[in-house]
Amino acid sequence: MSINNTKTGGQNTYQFIDLVDVPAFARLLERFFQATGVPNGVVDTNGELLSMSSGENACSMFHRTQFKTAVRCRDSNLELVRDLSDGGVAGGLCQNGLMDYVTPVVVEDRQLATLFLGPVLHSPPDMDSFRAQATRFGFDETAYLESIANIPVVNKKQVDDLMAVMVEMAQMLAASGLAKLRQAELERDIHIHTERNIQLRDILDFSPVAMGWSENEDRIEYVNRQFTLLFGYTVDDLPNLETWYLRAYPDENYRKTVIGPWRRAVAQAHEINEPPPELEADITCKDGSVRSVIVRVAWVCHRRMVSFTDISERKQLETSLIEHEQEFRTLAENLPDSIARWDVETRYTYINSVCERTLNTTAFKRDW
Repeated sequence: MSINNTKTGGQNTYQFIDLVDVPAFARLLERFFQATGVPNGVVDTNGELLSMSSGENACSMFHRTQFKTAVRCRDSNLELVRDLSDGGVAGGLCQNGLMDYVTPVVVEDRQLATLFLGPVLHSPPDMDSFRAQATRFGFDETAYLESIANIPVVNKKQVDDLMAVMVEMAQMLAASGLAKLRQAELERDIHIHTERNIQLRDILDFSPVAMGWSENEDRIEYVNRQFTLLFGYTVDDLPNLETWYLRAYPDENYRKTVIGPWRRAVAQAHEINEPPPELEADITCKDGSVRSVIVRVAWVCHRRMVSFTDISERKQLETSLIEHEQEFRTLAENLPDSIARWDVETRYTYINSVCERTLNTTAFKRDW
């Protein structure tokens, strides 16, 4: 991740790929597609496709392979983008008869990418209309109608809910990446200006990242405003590191099994001048609430500086996605219809019990 294009005090020129691990995000969207059956993707502000999870569908197999229908796809997409507003969702019926939706990914009032969802349908397809379309454009009628029959049918509220989850994932990851990017720049600036006698306090008080520093492994000298906003503690509450560890991690077993090994690994990394390991931990705040954070350590001269990136929302989102999948499985197992899911290579990834009995086979391993 390059930080050369980001200036926290000037014009922001960072892009989506500077802030988000795109391959990891693409895997997350693929899992989203497998869980919901709804195609999705993301493009950056330059129009470059960063990810697409859609499998083989009517668009990829037919509409984009024939010149006239491909032109209709392009014109429909341009119309969607023109209707797009900050934070809103634009959607409509494309000229080929399917529904598509788009929405921007906005961080700090700046659009970084565009998420799209579709093709979908809001009601069962009018096969006579699509049969006529197959004849008009020379598609193989049987294969074309089969691809149309496989388009997921979801109502508008479900589309809005699914789009909201996708946007929240993207914006949360981008905001987290931006905080890490700014932290890296801040640490670089601190090293550059140390010889100019610029006080760390003056810089860190305006940082969006929760930070503090201690005199090596002992007295805590400073915590910034964001630290107090995030956890509730002030420097007067935390005279030394041992007090911090007792209050932030009150469970003795957690301190022994998680915090202790990490502290030793950090100390060893400092001795051999290697980057210290990060720690994903649950920190107990002054009011008794718990936040999930990523803890990072760096040394500036004789001071030990620690930053804390809040990932509580991301953890909640991960839990929400797991619950969504569980709800889908519960619904699928209690419906009287056969329900199955395939991956892009037409391998079964899930079949419900009705489908298993219909197929009269146990050759497919149900993935729960």
